[in-house]
Amino acid sequence: MNYLVKLLILNLPYLLFLFKKETVEPVIIQQEKIRIIPTDYFDNPVHHSIQLAGTFCELRPNHFHTGIDIKSSAGVQGDPIYAVADGYISRISIKPDGYGNALYIDHPNGYTSVYGHLRNFSPELEQYVLQEQTLQQRFDVELYPRKNQFPINKGMVIANMGNTGSSNGAHLHFEIRDTKSENPLNPLLFGIKVDDSEAPGVSYFRLYGLNNDWDEFGARNVLVTKRNGIFVPRSGGDTLRLAAEIAGVGVNTRDGMQNNWNKNGVYKINLFVDDTLYYTVKMDSVSFFKTRMINSHLDYPEQKNKKNYVHKCFSQPGNTLPIIIHQNNRGVIPLNTQKTRKIIFEIYDFNLNKSVIQFFLKKDTIHLKIPPVAFNYLLKFDERNTIKNDNAIINFPKITFFKDLKFNYLSQSDMSSNIYSEVQQLGDLDIPVFGYYDLRIKNRNLPSQLRNKAFIASCDDQNRVINWGGEWQNNLYITDVNQGEWLYATPKAFGSFYITIDTIPPTVKPVIFGRDMRRTRKIVFTIGDDIRPGGTTTQLRYSTYIDDKWVLMRYDLKSRTITYDFPANFPAGEHTFKLEVYDPMNNVTTIKNTFLK
Repeated sequence: MNYLVKLLILNLPYLLFLFKKETVEPVIIQQEKIRIIPTDYFDNPVHHSIQLAGTFCELRPNHFHTGIDIKSSAGVQGDPIYAVADGYISRISIKPDGYGNALYIDHPNGYTSVYGHLRNFSPELEQYVLQEQTLQQRFDVELYPRKNQFPINKGMVIANMGNTGSSNGAHLHFEIRDTKSENPLNPLLFGIKVDDSEAPGVSYFRLYGLNNDWDEFGARNVLVTKRNGIFVPRSGGDTLRLAAEIAGVGVNTRDGMQNNWNKNGVYKINLFVDDTLYYTVKMDSVSFFKTRMINSHLDYPEQKNKKNYVHKCFSQPGNTLPIIIHQNNRGVIPLNTQKTRKIIFEIYDFNLNKSVIQFFLKKDTIHLKIPPVAFNYLLKFDERNTIKNDNAIINFPKITFFKDLKFNYLSQSDMSSNIYSEVQQLGDLDIPVFGYYDLRIKNRNLPSQLRNKAFIASCDDQNRVINWGGEWQNNLYITDVNQGEWLYATPKAFGSFYITIDTIPPTVKPVIFGRDMRRTRKIVFTIGDDIRPGGTTTQLRYSTYIDDKWVLMRYDLKSRTITYDFPANFPAGEHTFKLEVYDPMNNVTTIKNTFLK
């Protein structure tokens, strides 16, 4: 008896460790309560068979896809777009990127339908938009007509399918939002039918070693093959070993449809550990405010550096996405050498076609020596954090990061030409940032005549200069900081930041323009700049005048073209032409010429 007591006491720490790791309480992420969704209220926005080029909450760079992408009937622009229910036009948006030409219809049942990438609107709306663009003398406009200024009936043709904005082929981006909160909901919940009998595909799953600080190490991909209808590891047997006491798992999966080459996002993923439901994500709703939390949900370096999308089925402390509807222990899996864990993924599309992955996981007996993470600041994800010295002041709001961050910061001199500050090295590019943070950098010997050309810059992973903007602030009177002249900006990425200038005007090149325009229907120029806008920095601006009268040129950012369409009644004869293109620092390129029509 005494021997057993002594044995129990000697092994008590180990037994407590096992008990702590294995006995975890479910943690449920509570979603906003959604009213009962009508499945027979909305019609389809197109009248041809629906094939999808993108699904709701599909993983995209820095955001979730907030609608469905409906392919055209024949692969070209022009399909009629129909109002899905009665309502009124509440918003019209024209942009060179994003949704391009977009319509918003508010419906009396509390939902808003959104139609993006349109080629054109109905004639009445086209006339209204052109009047407003002419009044504001700009192409990109956000218009909010009076309620019932443009009443809409279900089934009315409101536009034609297009390829405007950040679109790479003719399709309709279609959303349904809660009008009050503006949160998008999965349009397929409302009864839109898609013919799909194919189960999602799986390329690989991914294993992660984790520590108590949520640092990831030893991550590796495991390719899969299908055996008896279930995906299993392609090689090495079904039992895998990981040199870690805590594991996380993720999966690379896409959904196909018959007669459709597009590989889209999946609808639901269940993770089971030892036949117990452990983690669930379900793509029913997401908010625009939280969409950048995608960089915590997915494997950010894997997406950024390799363009691979992995759903991580564990959640960092700062990840409060509403798509996570169930999780035990935040999805992390305790491992030890004595017990083999049974891991199952169930992956569904919206039509509940299912794929299953099964394997077993065990702690490796080999001890993996993990090099310590070098850092000089520990930044708490749920607190405000400040770094300040005589060269920079950095303020991080709460939830700038998704976990407590072991952060490397360095301020160093760089005597290169056109650098007018110390260079501020903030973390590295592979660390995701949820939102904007405040960055102030002290001016160093910038000539006063160039103050209006100065901005805070960084370089992306392709060594392209990014303009994060800049606002001058003097004598901040902050404790422990020398006074001086500071440039202020709000980045939402990490990297090396510094003050520089831009005095180079944009590039403007004619594509269709010359002296004799009598046989042409349009004028086309390409416009561009060698510095990329970041954060809230604006795109290029331009103004065009024919015979000293402002005229509209359509801007397509993906092709970098601006286009003027000659109206049918354009007068014959000689005309003057002037084009002015401005970059964010107000450097301007002006083209003046005459042409015959």
